[in-house]
Amino acid sequence: MKITAKILILFLFLTCYASTVQAAEEFHLWVESGFSYKINKQWSFALEQNLKFNDNVTNVDTINHQISLRYRITDFLRLSGGYRFIVEPLSNVTTAYINYWHRFYGDARFSFSAKRVSFIYRLRYQEQFGDERQLTGREFKMKHTIRNKLELEFDLPKKFTAFTYGELFARIADNDGVMHKWRAALGVEYSYKKHDFSLYYMREQMLNGTVIPHANVLGVGYSYAFR
Repeated sequence: MKITAKILILFLFLTCYASTVQAAEEFHLWVESGFSYKINKQWSFALEQNLKFNDNVTNVDTINHQISLRYRITDFLRLSGGYRFIVEPLSNVTTAYINYWHRFYGDARFSFSAKRVSFIYRLRYQEQFGDERQLTGREFKMKHTIRNKLELEFDLPKKFTAFTYGELFARIADNDGVMHKWRAALGVEYSYKKHDFSLYYMREQMLNGTVIPHANVLGVGYSYAFR
């Protein structure tokens, strides 16, 4: 591994450590796994699982299961669609309960590469619905979200890839307003044959007027590709 990759990984760990020591902010851990299968040159699908911890990694936030289908139109344009089943364990002073959410999404991904740098833009629309527990009982809720994501990827030696991105979430017909939250991330990926490993730090901030603090997220992931 050359010195550039070592510096990037060291910077990533230092950034995570510096963020988690801020007592006024929350530290989250996201653990991701899955596999993908390439049907032909245009079509592929993927199965993914995601386990998220919040409250400084003392509580399970959500358990997610997702299936997606992707179609590559050209080298720079790819369309995707998918479904995610979300399990949200919650509790209050008197009882524990679970909310279940169903999410469907579709997106378009544009990419352009110049030498060892790739520019990626993804526009996603998603519909999420479920019965949410309220003070008066359970209430059917729908969430309509548009997500804009800009990403840069940098090819490094020894099969490493560095990446950084920013994402903005906008809600349609939401009582808390249009702007919902933003995310910004920095990370590194490593590919070995059909195995892909990832490690990243992400910062998330709500924009809907709630008092939820900034979330500092450490994410680790693994995927296997049937190519």
